[in-house]
Amino acid sequence: MKPLSVAAIILVSFLGVADAQSNPGQIWFELPDQICTVGVPYVVKVHLNAGTQYPNSIQFNITFDNSQLEVAFSGPLPDLINADLALGQDLVDANIQDLMMNHRSTAPGVIEVSKSGAKVDGPWSITGDIELMQITFHPKAETSETVINGNIDPVIGLLDGDLEPIGTPEVVEPAFPIVIRRLPGPNVAHLLLVAAAILIMGSAVIRRSAVSR
Repeated sequence: MKPLSVAAIILVSFLGVADAQSNPGQIWFELPDQICTVGVPYVVKVHLNAGTQYPNSIQFNITFDNSQLEVAFSGPLPDLINADLALGQDLVDANIQDLMMNHRSTAPGVIEVSKSGAKVDGPWSITGDIELMQITFHPKAETSETVINGNIDPVIGLLDGDLEPIGTPEVVEPAFPIVIRRLPGPNVAHLLLVAAAILIMGSAVIRRSAVSR
């Protein structure tokens, strides 16, 4: 099989199509249909494929390179959007409000996600592919490759109401790395040419004005 070209990798990571496939027990990331650009908000959706089981306990971390991707701040708290706080999401319809997220200042490249079955009234009432949350990143630095990954707690991990593992628990990183681009700046040479033309035109106008006098 021929290796993918850089252009093909950028295209697939841009479309995010390859990230839509998952198996029961997998935490997976849905990338937006946009090119990741320095300074432009980049929203990543985090999904859990629960298969036919009802999630009761969830505990995993999301990891990323904070020198390249920074969690957006909209005031004192990180801009982490839990699906149960936004109308129209699966967790809202099921009246679920016990998914917790933590982004510590001492670990800026880690987001902790948890749901403790012991603290709520049993497992969730929904199965299948569940959108858990959205994370708004601010891309900080241009790079040809940065990844979002994570790990599941080996004890609590992903368990159903019978305390059985949900599928084969694992965090699946996107099929292709995220490519961060920088918006092209102004062409300096072009600006110099424009400035020179303006100066020349201005000088010509001044000379004509002096001659007419």
